[in-house]
Amino acid sequence: AATCLAVVGEEVVTGCMDCGIRAWSVTSGLCTRTMRDSAPCSALCPFGVGFASGHGSGAINQWELSFSVRGLAELLQQARAPDAVQPAERWCKQMGCVDVAEIPGKHQRSFLDALQLAPLERQRVARVLQGQDPVPPKRPAQVDDGDLASPPSSVQGSRDGREAQVSFRPPSRRESDRSSMSKGPVAQDD
Repeated sequence: AATCLAVVGEEVVTGCMDCGIRAWSVTSGLCTRTMRDSAPCSALCPFGVGFASGHGSGAINQWELSFSVRGLAELLQQARAPDAVQPAERWCKQMGCVDVAEIPGKHQRSFLDALQLAPLERQRVARVLQGQDPVPPKRPAQVDDGDLASPPSSVQGSRDGREAQVSFRPPSRRESDRSSMSKGPVAQDD
């Protein structure tokens, strides 16, 4: 049973006879964290970014309520979406999420919607949540069995019922000599 309570930001903090102090999300109604002391809590007061608790033993403690989700900052950094940290933390706090491992699956769409990301950012975050690289690897070009150094002499194909033919003829020695002469004078070493 709660013996005292205080409103700290968007959380209600309760002190209990079992020496536990619990923070509850106002929006979701879920317990977001539990702290413990050696004596029952008899008073709570907002203080700085957290609160102070008074106990039956006469002790007064200060508690910080900064919220962190294990792996969240790293996930968003890897997905190249560092600007999404605050909305992501807000969503995690509302949902009671303490580790990014809890997000994939049925909560992933809600999480991604809450971040309000651009389409490619959203795709990268989704890929990282699934344990994949944020940017899919480029597919290698399809290569035929032929040698790339000497392309085929002709390629035939059909497009829209019409025949297409592409031919390749390597330049003759005379043509390649002419193209090298057109590049300008060549400096000679003495």
